[in-house]
Amino acid sequence: MIKKFESDIKANLKKAISLLLMTTVGTVSVVSAGNLSRKVNVDVDGEKLSTLTLNEDTDKILSQVGVEAGPHDIVMREDENNEININVKKSFDVHVKRGEDVFTVKMAAGTVRDALEKLGIDLGCSEGTNFSPDDELFPDMNIIVAPLIMITVNVRGESGQYFVPQCSVADALNYLDVDISSEDVLNVDAFSEVYEGMEINLNKVEYIEETAEEEIPFNTVYKKSDLMKDDSRNMSTAGKKGLKRVVYRKIIVDGKEVSKEAVSTVVVSEPVDRVIVTSENCQEDKRKEEASRPSQSEPSAKSEGKTFIGSATAYTATPGSRTATGTVPCQGVTVAVNPKKIPYGSKIKVTSLSGSLIGVYRAEDTGGALMSGSAIVDIFMNSRSACVGFGRQQVKVTVI
Repeated sequence: MIKKFESDIKANLKKAISLLLMTTVGTVSVVSAGNLSRKVNVDVDGEKLSTLTLNEDTDKILSQVGVEAGPHDIVMREDENNEININVKKSFDVHVKRGEDVFTVKMAAGTVRDALEKLGIDLGCSEGTNFSPDDELFPDMNIIVAPLIMITVNVRGESGQYFVPQCSVADALNYLDVDISSEDVLNVDAFSEVYEGMEINLNKVEYIEETAEEEIPFNTVYKKSDLMKDDSRNMSTAGKKGLKRVVYRKIIVDGKEVSKEAVSTVVVSEPVDRVIVTSENCQEDKRKEEASRPSQSEPSAKSEGKTFIGSATAYTATPGSRTATGTVPCQGVTVAVNPKKIPYGSKIKVTSLSGSLIGVYRAEDTGGALMSGSAIVDIFMNSRSACVGFGRQQVKVTVI
């Protein structure tokens, strides 16, 4: 019995020692693994990933974070202290059209020049692309290689002749590094194709708001009093001017102000009436004085309404035709508009951007070009030849 007890004690002691040794080895292994692992920072086209790794192979590290590098991807690695930094640029398709041929090349970075070189396309002296050779590539970029043609471009009053590839007007301006915003005005459709000898006029349009403080004049009020002697008057209250804060919206075309309109007004302080107490005989003097002052209800030359900058075109119609408002179109009177911008029946003044008067018309008609915004006004003319002669012009339209 005693021998069995001693045997159990020895067996349990062996198990305890074995367990202790296993725990110690495991702890040492964990500590060793922790000391050997390195932090990994992975950037995939701006998406940040991070992990810890015991691997040194770049492909295995990327696989650990779920990234697979393709044959056309760019993988850059930098080891710094106890960290691994990996930058991955994924490849994308770039399409190049030359005549009837269309090529697709995989690129992860680079310029238009790099893509053409990879395809073995050498631009001759008579060819160009719709992008500048130094423009950065982007996914699904469409590069057009085409013969160069000469066009004329007028920007801010400066004119020049340039060779550009056969492409859209917008692409041609981009090729020439000419910035264009949605507010700018072109004499042609931005998506139309350029052609030899084409003239493109680009008016740079800016909208600027400025705030001004203006005085509000006071009124003179006459009060009759039986206590006043004949032909006498007495000022009981001195007048005081008020003050208002007006926000003006200016339209600047090619650096020159072409219109200015008030868009909001806030009264800072109300004017105080000047009160004059008079006798009966002085009432006639009051009427003469009021008659000598200009009427405040009379519109001034600066009280015109909204102003628009854009294209003006011309149209004609067959005899017997009617406008959208039911009137018979008349040259020198009828003009088509977008009624959501310029109500039917409005009297409008059309001038060139230089300020010369084209005409004063009445809004009586509309059309697709007006509703789509490609033109501000379409002026009625009696013949097609007159319409062709007028063409498309950049104008300022003022609602009177």
